[in-house]
Amino acid sequence: MKKITALLLSVLLLVSLASCRGSGAGTDGKEEILVWVAEEVLDFTKAQCASFLDANPDLKERYTITVSAMGEGETATQMLTDVESGADVYAFAQDQLGRLVQAGALSKLGGVYLSDVQANNDKGSVEASTMGGTVYAYPLT
Repeated sequence: MKKITALLLSVLLLVSLASCRGSGAGTDGKEEILVWVAEEVLDFTKAQCASFLDANPDLKERYTITVSAMGEGETATQMLTDVESGADVYAFAQDQLGRLVQAGALSKLGGVYLSDVQANNDKGSVEASTMGGTVYAYPLT
């Protein structure tokens, strides 16, 4: 259940991340948001993203969400190869946090997003997504 909750929080985070970077305009003129998830949750994530956009018609007019399979063990390598062409939302192994922060591949969490992470996760998982006193990710497990 915690994994599903984290995934749903990631979907909600899409809009804030898109405003930070975004993958660029798609062929339909909408801003494209690229999401990488493990193969096992690909269909679930696509359905959740579609439901989210259906429930938010104003966002559906502005954004297209593309969900692709990319394992957590591969995401850091792919992101570090080309941060600008990489995913806007992705899961990664905790030991890659430093490399991703240094490469500028993660945004700092703040405001309601930071409060949500701190309120809904144990201290150890929050520390695992923190570097230099700054939280950069939603703990997934």
